[in-house]
Amino acid sequence: MSLLGASLATFAAAQQLTLSPSLATPGQVVTASLFNDTGGLLAVADTCEATLLWHSGELAEGLLVLGQACDALVAISAGQTHTWQFLAPSSPGTFLATFDPAIGNRAVARLDVTAASASPQQLAFFPKGIHFPHSAHQADFSDPASLPWQLSNVGTAAHTFGPNDRIEITVPGGTQVLRTLSLDTLLVGAGKAVDVYLPIAGLTPGPYTVVAIFQDPGTGGEVRTRAGIQQRASRVDLHRMGRRSIAIGETTEFGFTLAGFP
Repeated sequence: MSLLGASLATFAAAQQLTLSPSLATPGQVVTASLFNDTGGLLAVADTCEATLLWHSGELAEGLLVLGQACDALVAISAGQTHTWQFLAPSSPGTFLATFDPAIGNRAVARLDVTAASASPQQLAFFPKGIHFPHSAHQADFSDPASLPWQLSNVGTAAHTFGPNDRIEITVPGGTQVLRTLSLDTLLVGAGKAVDVYLPIAGLTPGPYTVVAIFQDPGTGGEVRTRAGIQQRASRVDLHRMGRRSIAIGETTEFGFTLAGFP
């Protein structure tokens, strides 16, 4: 079975995520509800696995979950629902909320802040570990299966990708396509997500550009999502949430990470 086929095989086990309200004002408290429709016990990492993104796959403002401890494991029985609350971003826009449980596939939902977009992008492509921004874009080129990325659908209908939908690998700034992965016939259910694996087999370790190209049913046009990957190695990273403006006299927090050091 191909890696793409393997992700399709696990699609049946998924959860349902709903947000209330789905149209919020900046800073408003939003209630998220995760329903277990897998038919079995679902263990989840309570808050650390909740992520809010722009549709480009860029992290939004920090998702502040209220009243719960990070990494508290919660077991949700079949047919049961777990709820938690978080603050909507202070910036207007359309966001993708995703929940990555310890067992089962991701559940996703759309959150509009201030005003709903008339033609919102419904599909998003980003690293599965995006809630760890310092390591999400790292690849082990000796093990291509170590790099799962996520395709999410926040639309109200299932989506099947077409023959021109694909993922391409190029060198940074280059135009020559080194590897291509077709997404043709890949099905993503409404409010669901599936894994795909980047076509990096045989590439020399180094920095590359990943481009996902697909027709989006929400916008009705072609979407191109670009991201970078690099070889996993020892390094120091400074990182912060995307699209955060810093006014004169204001301060902001940065993450500081040492990776791969003994």
